[in-house]
Amino acid sequence: MRSPSGNVATLLERLGRSSTPPVKQAPNGITLAEVLGVNHYPEGRQLLFVGSPELHKTLCDNGFAPVWAVPGAAVDQARPRQIEALVIDNAAFDSGPWLKADSGARHYLAQEVFDAGRQIRARGGIVFYLPRPERPLGIDEAFIQSTSTVNLAQIPEEDREENAPQSELWTLLERFLENEYRRTM
Repeated sequence: MRSPSGNVATLLERLGRSSTPPVKQAPNGITLAEVLGVNHYPEGRQLLFVGSPELHKTLCDNGFAPVWAVPGAAVDQARPRQIEALVIDNAAFDSGPWLKADSGARHYLAQEVFDAGRQIRARGGIVFYLPRPERPLGIDEAFIQSTSTVNLAQIPEEDREENAPQSELWTLLERFLENEYRRTM
């Protein structure tokens, strides 16, 4: 004999889907990123960027073209092939549009950072995560870190022993973190 609750769940699932109107799409197929104009990329080595103004300036000064990720549009911004990597600097969660994305209270922002990272990883791009040494980790920090392919706080010394050359971006980000760490000591 079937459980009545099993029938109710099936009925509610069907009713829920049929009674929920579809999400309206723009008739011309334009995305939020296109409306905001945040998917136009300058010349140079393009990076999608969630971070601090200091790191943004450092990247620009070294020939990179970091594009600020915009909440609500970051996943669309991550789709174009011009974007080589995503840089997530957890200092971004202390101010600005990504404020408290790691706190648990704004999980939708953490989810968006994660999904943007997933877009980039799906096509073989690299997602860098930069933890600031002085900054306490938020509730959603582990979730955000899990989208990264490189967590610069967790590079084992064995991986550095052979002095294998790293990318210019990797080296620049490590140097930036080392300088930040010295400043906070």
